[in-house]
Amino acid sequence: MDEDFEIQIIYNGKEAVFIGRLIKFGYSYRIVVEIESQSIYFEPDETREHFRGLIEYEQLEQSKSIDKELLKVIGEKLEKLLLNP
Repeated sequence: MDEDFEIQIIYNGKEAVFIGRLIKFGYSYRIVVEIESQSIYFEPDETREHFRGLIEYEQLEQSKSIDKELLKVIGEKLEKLLLNP
């Protein structure tokens, strides 16, 4: 069962809200977040202390327009929400 939730962040001095979808993936899970009409997958790393962002190969060229700092802010927010509440 997938579940949606809001991810509220402050980015470039402005509040932004993204919708995350929790997807069970084997013994782990991924969070898919739509950014600029592209699916970015976040999953816990091996230490289970941080999230890493993954982009499907087919979307690699399109994803170059997404600010890496935005991905970092979203990943840090997911860490606070899910890994270190």
